[in-house]
Amino acid sequence: MDVLLTNLIKGKLLPKAHVWIVSQPEGVHKIPSEYIKKTVHCEDFGNNETLTDVREQASVDVLLINLIKGTLLPNARVWITSQPPAAEKLPDNFVDRITEIRGIDRQKTSALLNEVFTDLYIIEGEAAQNETQQVQDAKFKTVKEETTIKYCDIFKPAISNQNIKTVLTIGVAGIGKTFASMKYILDWAEGKADKNIFFIFPLPFRELNLRKDKEHSLEDLIHQFFPALKNSEITDYDKYEILIVLDGFDECRLDLEFSEISKWTDVATATSVNVLLSNLLLGNLLPKAQIWITSRPAASNNIPPEKVDRMTEVRGFNDEQREKYFMKRFSDEEMAHKILAHVKKSRNLYIMCHIPVFCWITSKVLEDFVTRNQNEGLPKTLTDMYTLFLLLQRRQTKVKFGNNQPSSETSEMETCCDTSSDETILSLGKLAFKGLEEKILLFTEEDLTGCGIDITKAAVFSGLFTQIKREYHGFYQQKLFCFVHLSIQEYLAALHVFYSFSNKGEKVFIEPTSAASDLTASDFYKKAVDKAFENKNGDWDMFLRFLLGLSMESNQDLLQELLKRTINNELTKMNTNKETAEYIKEKIRENNSDPDKNLNLFYCLNELNDHTLVQEIKNYLHSETKPFEHFTTSQWSALTFVLLTSDEKLEVFDLKKYLKSEKVLLGMLPVVRVSNTTLLSWCELSEESCHGLTSAVLSYPSSNLTELDLSHNDLLDAGVMRLADGLKNINCKLEILKLAGCQVTENGCSYLAKAIESNRVSSLKFLDLTYNHPGENGMNVLSAIVENPDKTLEKVCFDHGGKHRLKPGWNKYGADLTFDGNTASKRLVLLEVNKKAKTVSKVEEVPTRTYNERRFKRTQIFCNEGLEGLCYWEVEWKGKVGIAVAYADVGRTWDSDGGLGCNHWSWSLLCSKTGYTAMHKRTSIEINAPPCEKIGVFLDWEGGTLSYYSVSSEGRSLIHTFKAKFTAELFPAFWFKKGSITLSDL
Repeated sequence: MDVLLTNLIKGKLLPKAHVWIVSQPEGVHKIPSEYIKKTVHCEDFGNNETLTDVREQASVDVLLINLIKGTLLPNARVWITSQPPAAEKLPDNFVDRITEIRGIDRQKTSALLNEVFTDLYIIEGEAAQNETQQVQDAKFKTVKEETTIKYCDIFKPAISNQNIKTVLTIGVAGIGKTFASMKYILDWAEGKADKNIFFIFPLPFRELNLRKDKEHSLEDLIHQFFPALKNSEITDYDKYEILIVLDGFDECRLDLEFSEISKWTDVATATSVNVLLSNLLLGNLLPKAQIWITSRPAASNNIPPEKVDRMTEVRGFNDEQREKYFMKRFSDEEMAHKILAHVKKSRNLYIMCHIPVFCWITSKVLEDFVTRNQNEGLPKTLTDMYTLFLLLQRRQTKVKFGNNQPSSETSEMETCCDTSSDETILSLGKLAFKGLEEKILLFTEEDLTGCGIDITKAAVFSGLFTQIKREYHGFYQQKLFCFVHLSIQEYLAALHVFYSFSNKGEKVFIEPTSAASDLTASDFYKKAVDKAFENKNGDWDMFLRFLLGLSMESNQDLLQELLKRTINNELTKMNTNKETAEYIKEKIRENNSDPDKNLNLFYCLNELNDHTLVQEIKNYLHSETKPFEHFTTSQWSALTFVLLTSDEKLEVFDLKKYLKSEKVLLGMLPVVRVSNTTLLSWCELSEESCHGLTSAVLSYPSSNLTELDLSHNDLLDAGVMRLADGLKNINCKLEILKLAGCQVTENGCSYLAKAIESNRVSSLKFLDLTYNHPGENGMNVLSAIVENPDKTLEKVCFDHGGKHRLKPGWNKYGADLTFDGNTASKRLVLLEVNKKAKTVSKVEEVPTRTYNERRFKRTQIFCNEGLEGLCYWEVEWKGKVGIAVAYADVGRTWDSDGGLGCNHWSWSLLCSKTGYTAMHKRTSIEINAPPCEKIGVFLDWEGGTLSYYSVSSEGRSLIHTFKAKFTAELFPAFWFKKGSITLSDL
């Protein structure tokens, strides 16, 4: 019993329970003061005056005590009520606010969150990116070897001693970040999860923005968001387990500074909201509180990575969850299956539906199609889908409020909807465009009025199409509004721009000049392309896709009643679309620096129904010959787009399959980041490639890349330093990094070590630094990390190191060969300090040689050095000679297996003035190639290849490659008909 009471008082048992201890004054000291939140001194009821007459005057205290004791009005029943404590009122308040997800019109559009919520695919260890790109990258996401996490376990440690204070959850707009946090809060409020948490304070950045110019204390902020806590008398928040949810960091309009901000620790003293939030995130303010930040990808890079204990990414729905959503969405199972079948018919549509809000829009549109038994006109593009969605909302509004003649019983709302719904839609488009230009996602009543929107009329559409209700009661009692999803805002903004130009001749996003007034429709669209292309963050990418989609005749026909367009409108002319498409192709040809921009331009071509470039590449890929070296910039961009939109998974990307070129790699980085493994060895890359890989892949939010092979490129320490910048990034998911033969020194090792140590979530397990020159210090700093149990690095390879590995190109693998005079034939003479062997007509006896008559019947010679690993050597030849390799005891005696290249254990290339012959296993292959007096030989012993090259001032050209599984050292050897061999110095 003593243990139970002690733990009950300490809060370890039933931590959310309120304990009321009644004690005589002398017993109070037995309870530690830190567990007492409030002490109330009560007078003994027995010491008070007794009242029996209701007419007798007395103090209120005496009256109440006698009522409770029953001496006054003894037959009366007394019911004592009291406000619950703040800790109880807060969860109840959340249950009331969150349980129902309402439409703005509040007219039967509510849905229970617990009923509609579908588990989301959330993984640990991701971060930030452009919205359009993540929709595309979704199909490449793989479940294997990823740490998935449920929303309810977001703060649950992966290991027992792990302390998770701050969690950052990222994902594109509409992916479900806010819904996940709402469900977490609701579960807590209903007592289903995290019962150790005493308070949860959701503080959306949308509301915090409204106080950026005023000063508050953190306590004041909490009271304004949660009035129930005003009278709670809570002063020391550090006594409680608190979770603060900062939703929508990407919407933050505060000037948060993390490096030069003044330290602030007082919750009760006022300062700017900037200072409060910066110190909250840095852990200076409420250091014991847990913090959950949600953000769209790009903005999350502004959060100090060292302050984030867990990074998670909401990827929306995986395939199973996507189907589960549609089954939950429709009570009619047959309807659900029909709609799913429609979704699966379109690969792009199915991919888009990994985002919950796209699922919602798609389900609305396709439900309408199925209900009306329509099988034709199914949406094929993004603009098609949103146009049909808009028309559906418009039609449903007219059906719902379609009484043209208002009666005395018709509400004001019903009266206005039928007469001005189109004007309201167009006005919402104006508001949407204003928001895009000014980067506003939350609007006030004044914003709506300024765009000519009647709030009563807008409420009709907000319940069906836009969720512009969102009435927040944090700081202001006034109403605030937003669109249900950023893509809805972008579509309506494009509709406004299109309508303004086509119907009014207004060029709303072009500076008013005399030249602008003479713009043709084609020029107008070109300006829009330029506007999106020049924006580095991709803020106008989706807008451009919608605008170009609206230029298509098919969508204008659907919107004819709304747009009231004329048939002769220049925007409907086919040649306008063709000119725009050609301009986009020209931009693709000119753009060599930003492959992601080109990808969006290809999506724009899709909206214009122009598939010529893509089809050209598809036909090319199906042809027998693929000379990629003749590809143009636009063809490389088209190839990238084709690979990203194909049905095949890109598990492995090998640049050598296409073209060994740094320029090509930089253009195909979007393909690199969706692959799990990227093979870039022997591709003649430099520091520039490392910079591109770091910025576009290793630091990229949803990159899949876990294995990167950059071996045998002269990256130098400068390139390694670039890669180290990527390794230290919290987004980097590399587990295997191969840098063999990259001319890495002690400095490069230091860069790598510092990067791995600074990244608390580094996942690197294997590092290959063979064929480099790390030096003793370089090996020590990296080996120390392997010994560190807190790091994931398991192995670093330093084999085949040395100063000679710093030579450029293949020379770093150079083998310093010398002829073994004891293996030389009598017909050979050695010159130039055993570096040259030459046939002679007169056989001379050399006393120092040990002759074997049977062996010397063949005119041949071996080198002293046995080779393994990677080795390269060059020889100059004249006459008719064979350049070979063999195992130690092969071909050195006269045997029935024949000479070099005539058995299973040796390989040879015969060189003569007529060409080359490859020889192995008594098989010969004639090679029609012009003879070259210098031959290079490259041995990849582990890889099982032996390659011969002609070497000239213009470079190397492959003659032939043998493939075999080598089992022992190989000795360079040479045989002669007549002529000479000289071993070259490298």
